[in-house]
Amino acid sequence: MEIALQNAKCSICGSANCVTKRFQSTRLLYCEDCDVHANADRTSLLETDHYYKYTYFMGEFNEIANIERMRHFRYPERVWLINVIQATKPAPADLLDIGCDKGFFIDDARRYGYNVRGVEPSERARAYCEKIGLSVVESIDEVSGNYDVVTMQHSLEHFSQPLIGLTAAYNCLRPGGIIIVRVPDFSSRWRKLRGEKWVWFQPQNHYFHYSKKSLGVILRKAGFDVTSIASQRPNDALTVRSNLLAGSVFKGKAAAQTFRSRLARVLEDITGVELFAMARRP
Repeated sequence: MEIALQNAKCSICGSANCVTKRFQSTRLLYCEDCDVHANADRTSLLETDHYYKYTYFMGEFNEIANIERMRHFRYPERVWLINVIQATKPAPADLLDIGCDKGFFIDDARRYGYNVRGVEPSERARAYCEKIGLSVVESIDEVSGNYDVVTMQHSLEHFSQPLIGLTAAYNCLRPGGIIIVRVPDFSSRWRKLRGEKWVWFQPQNHYFHYSKKSLGVILRKAGFDVTSIASQRPNDALTVRSNLLAGSVFKGKAAAQTFRSRLARVLEDITGVELFAMARRP
C-alpha cells in the first residue's frame, strides 16, 4: 500500500513526489522521481552517531581467530578491487576508505604501494586498526589532504545524511580523482523475490536503499561525473572457496561458526547483489 505524504521531501533529490510504502513491518519513504527508498522512521543523528561509535560492529570481536578468518575469506574480493583501481590510478597514489571497519582493505592496498587512510566510527574497529599500524580517524571531518581514490564499500547505506557524506568525499578528492561506491542493490531480483527476508535488507543499520537510478542521482548531485554503475554479485566462486578454506584453517572453538551463521553466509553468497559505481571528480 502506498500513502502520499504531505511536506515530505526526498533527502537525495529534494523532490516532493514521495510516498510511504509498507514493506512488511518496515515503513519506507519512496521517491517517485529518483527511485530511492529510505527508512521512514529514522533515529536522530545523535543516536545514530552513538550507535555506530559504541555499539555497531561487524562480526565477533572477542576472539582474534574470528577476525583473522574474516580477513582471509574475503581476500580474493579485495585483490580484485585493487586491480580495478590500479587500472585507473596505479600506485603510488593516495587512497581513502570511508567506513573501513577493521581496515582489511587498506591493509592490503598499502602492500600494493598505496598511501592509505581510513575513516571508521566504531571505536573497537579503530582500536584493531591501530594495532596493525593503520591511520584511521573517527569522522570524515578529521580528514585533511587530497586523495586520488576514495572507496565507500557498503558504507553509504549506513549514512543518515548520504548527500552530505558524498559531498565530503568529493571534497577529499583531487581533480580527476575517482570514487568507488558499493551498496546493496535494492532493485535486484533477489530483493524483490525475498522481500523483507533479503539478506541485505537491514533497516536497523541501512537507512537508504539504492537502485541504479538513485545511486546515479546522488553521485551527480554531489558533483561527480558517473563513469559506470553495474549490478553484480560480489561473492563469486573464488570467494566461496576462500571462505571454506578459511573455515578449515581457523578451526576450533575460537573461530567456530553456528549453523545460523553458516546458513546466512550461503544466503549472502547466492542472493547478495550489489551496485558497483565508479565516478570521477571533474
